Amino acid sequence: PTRETYVTNKWFDNIFLGVSGGISTTFGTEISESMVNPTFNISAIKWFSPIMGFRLEAQQTYVSEGLDGYAPYHINHSAFPYKNPDGFYYPNMNVPGTLYYGNLFLNASLMWNLTQFFGYYNPDRIWNLSTYIQGGYSHLFDYKVDEAKHLTKEGKGLFSENFDREYSLGVGLFNTFRITERLHATADIDITAYAANYRTNRGYVTFSPNLTVGLSYNIFKTNLDGTKYDPRAIVVPVDNHNY
Repeated sequence: PTRETYVTNKWFDNIFLGVSGGISTTFGTEISESMVNPTFNISAIKWFSPIMGFRLEAQQTYVSEGLDGYAPYHINHSAFPYKNPDGFYYPNMNVPGTLYYGNLFLNASLMWNLTQFFGYYNPDRIWNLSTYIQGGYSHLFDYKVDEAKHLTKEGKGLFSENFDREYSLGVGLFNTFRITERLHATADIDITAYAANYRTNRGYVTFSPNLTVGLSYNIFKTNLDGTKYDPRAIVVPVDNHNY
């Protein structure tokens, strides 16, 4: 078959809004125990062609990390909640314990659809696999701790007085499974990295693998049209005459 170049006609064509949830963990130099944490995200993906897309995403993770004697780094004269073996939460203790914080990861991704690149464009294909690179900010914030230094799980998010913002980078694989023309199931696996200055000022990096599943919905025009055919040389047999 003739390979064609497909483009979107309007900016609002082929935009997918998605929600998903799953699990996340962290590992790094100062983390003695990696724990499984819940994570959730919302996203908007614009496909400019069957191959190239752009995504904006907000991902919220509630993080717990086992630390082996490293004290949290003070930010705004306080620190993230830190649970010692006695069951109480202290702002800064150089003993083994568990560090709790929230990570709101705001990022943008460049997406490359591998299935459409190596195959021909097929809007009815059941499964598509895309790879992407992403970058943004991790807004790291504390939980609310009462006067008795017990943790209450009321995340203060962007309004937390104790927070840290770090540049974050990541890579991932994004799977979509066609349910209907507009509705797709998604499975996303990625790993992000951000500075660990929220924990100590040693300059280490925290790595966070994530696995999420969810749904995405095309809110406007579906499929890609406005095709432009690639020029092809046409070979016409002729008799060999001498002129």
